[in-house]
Amino acid sequence: MNNITKHMSEVDKILNGLISIIIPVYNVGDYLEYCLNSVLNRTYRNLEIIVIDDGSEDNTAEIIDEFAKRDKRIKAIHTNNCGVSHARNVGLNTAHGEYIGFVDGDDWVDEDTYEHLLREIVNNNADVAGGGYICEEENGGYITLKKEKRAVYSRNDILQVIFSCDVPKLLYWELCDKLFKKELVTNTRFDESIGTAEDKLFFGKL
Repeated sequence: MNNITKHMSEVDKILNGLISIIIPVYNVGDYLEYCLNSVLNRTYRNLEIIVIDDGSEDNTAEIIDEFAKRDKRIKAIHTNNCGVSHARNVGLNTAHGEYIGFVDGDDWVDEDTYEHLLREIVNNNADVAGGGYICEEENGGYITLKKEKRAVYSRNDILQVIFSCDVPKLLYWELCDKLFKKELVTNTRFDESIGTAEDKLFFGKL
């Protein structure tokens, strides 16, 4: 047994539960293979990966279908172009996991991302765990938005962190660095009538 396989077996003994990763995509053929490979090659492997093609006009659909043939954890869904909120709602309506994560088609995730997030939820009996992310700009620069320290928030505390201008931002409303318990999102969906800040509104509702 190699070190990675040994590590995964030890993780499975501690953590369990299906994680559904929802990936809305539109014309991201240049990035999608890297994204999907990064999600597939995790230390935590009990994943359902739902990729919703929002009517792409490039080779995105073909890439999704090819990956779905190679790995049964990937579920490919093709829709008309109705926007990212609609695509994410399709993913939520399809998801079977006990936990929900969101990734965009031009994102990548570290190999132990979901192991760490799930461990935080389980150990703290939490509804959501968040980590942080690095944003690569078109000019090659980087913006790092990452928690400097670990913290656990009550419902009232997290509302202050998200919406107050006076509280240091240890957690942001973007969805790509978070994992949610399924029951938290059961009755919440994205507002398909808006095209920007839909993730902030969704997170605020949760």
